[in-house]
Amino acid sequence: MNLPDAYRRHVIIAPERLVLVGPGESVPLCSMESGIVFILAKWSGQSQLAFRALNKALAQTEGLADLPVYVADTDSAMTQEFLSRIGETPSGGGETYWVVGGRIQHKLRGYTDKDLSSLLSFTKELAHPVLLANGDGKGDVGTERETEEAS
Repeated sequence: MNLPDAYRRHVIIAPERLVLVGPGESVPLCSMESGIVFILAKWSGQSQLAFRALNKALAQTEGLADLPVYVADTDSAMTQEFLSRIGETPSGGGETYWVVGGRIQHKLRGYTDKDLSSLLSFTKELAHPVLLANGDGKGDVGTERETEEAS
């Protein structure tokens, strides 16, 4: 998969942090020690706004320069299969998942720059994966949030 121009112009983190999941590939959730999964919808303005906000948050997060951001195309059959496996339906809202030890800790969609504090909080937690992976009572999905715009 190539990152569309509408998304590429919002990349302000080191481009090598982006792991583009190809159309024949699955999101490697189970093998992820720590990372973020972003579901890109080429056709969605909301997805572009979310990608921009995520990049802003990542640029402000110290100590996580090696944190990978997996970008998967919502129109890919493998991505749709991944979403189905985790009980999600693609919405084009820039679905984003914070993962530790192969488990989703937080998820967010339909967000923008105004949600920067949540993005920063979820991302900073990835700097302390031992606390999350060893059970803080959150289970497989710690936090779910969907903004009103995506509802």
